[in-house]
Amino acid sequence: MELDQDKNKRLEWIYTAKDAQDLEARYDLWAEEYDQDVASYGYKIPGIIAGFLGRYLKVDDGPILDRTNL
Repeated sequence: MELDQDKNKRLEWIYTAKDAQDLEARYDLWAEEYDQDVASYGYKIPGIIAGFLGRYLKVDDGPILDRTNL
């Protein structure tokens, strides 16, 4: 399995994962380009949330759950 070189096709590639293991493998392949690609789609919320969390939470406040609906 390879990451599609066309960043505009990567979401479709993610959405066609067969199961949770396949989805995890695809995100692992996409990891290096993910933030840049998602920002280029106009999706800025992760960076905004990270900024708020960094501003208002202390390092020892505990883990943050990044929940997704699968």
